Amino acid sequence: MMDNKKNPVKVPISELQAGMYVTSLDRPWDETPFFEDGFKIHQRSDIAKLRQYCDHVYVLNKGFSLKTHGQTILSRVLTVLPGIVREPMAAQAGTGNKDAAFSSRAQPPNAVITDAREELVRARAIYERGKFKLARLLYTAKNNGAVDIRIAEKIVAECVESILRNPDALIWMSKIKNAPDYEIEHRLNVSILAMVFGHYQNFSREKLCDIGLSGLLDQVGNVNTTPYPRIIPIVDAYDTMTSVRPYAQLKCPVEAQKVIYESRGKQFDEQCVLTFMKAFGGYPAGTWVELHNGMLGVALKTQAKFRYLPIIILVANSDKQPVEQAIIDLSLTENGGLDRCFLIKKALHDGSFGFHLKDLLVAGDDISKA
Repeated sequence: MMDNKKNPVKVPISELQAGMYVTSLDRPWDETPFFEDGFKIHQRSDIAKLRQYCDHVYVLNKGFSLKTHGQTILSRVLTVLPGIVREPMAAQAGTGNKDAAFSSRAQPPNAVITDAREELVRARAIYERGKFKLARLLYTAKNNGAVDIRIAEKIVAECVESILRNPDALIWMSKIKNAPDYEIEHRLNVSILAMVFGHYQNFSREKLCDIGLSGLLDQVGNVNTTPYPRIIPIVDAYDTMTSVRPYAQLKCPVEAQKVIYESRGKQFDEQCVLTFMKAFGGYPAGTWVELHNGMLGVALKTQAKFRYLPIIILVANSDKQPVEQAIIDLSLTENGGLDRCFLIKKALHDGSFGFHLKDLLVAGDDISKA
């Protein structure tokens, strides 16, 4: 029987019913076929699939008010905030022999050299310089038919150094979309995402530059770069779906990942897709999220061991009103260090409830709404 004094509650698979909302499993999400971190049980087949992987799960109580409970918990979280934040675990990685050394074999993790907030300040400048230089390169290529490879190499080199320090910063920047700059931003984003993928695979600096150039200059003039036919199409599709386009509906990062995941083994190489999912996590840096308590946040850092539990910047209360921003490690919900009402309910589009990434000022330890 369910204990109505606790929420979420532990429920054996045999007691599950349609209509229950599953918030967590008795094992990591990435060890199961369930893509979302939380879902509603609609039919018996959902329970049957859960039975194949779990002995019990955690579900929400029907009469429990997450909104009210979340407000109470927030004051406690803000009070103990310095003690609950920890650095994310570095991603597992690998090397191989396809697509210029792609593989899923585990390798020692890449070290994160710089804090994400500190690197974001540099990354913003690097990204804006990259856009300016790329616009000049594309203009020259269009009018003169010549591609200045030196400009492209400088753009990529700066991005590589930032990614080596902390890949989350440029992932965040790639989420800030400006429709009039789509062509320029898309090329730069594909390059960045390809390099982040390579970084996860422990590519050398030289190979990171190589794959970055491939993404940046794909189909520009007669430039010859080492092809990455298994990787570039995935990151290209991902950025396309998460960008504002007049002919298609905008998708949030999680929605785009679902489309790519469902196309594995068909449109996209299956192993590359699975590695892509691990490299970027369920909620990549810069992804807006709504928590089960109604509060809003944005992912700051992904965590390898907790793919669906990033470190977030909390920016709004359950009434969607701005609050003093705080950094919260959602993986603490796993050991009781943080109430489970802080689990992510769903991902949101940039601009939801009037909140935009471009309006967030992140500088060192000082995070505030610009």
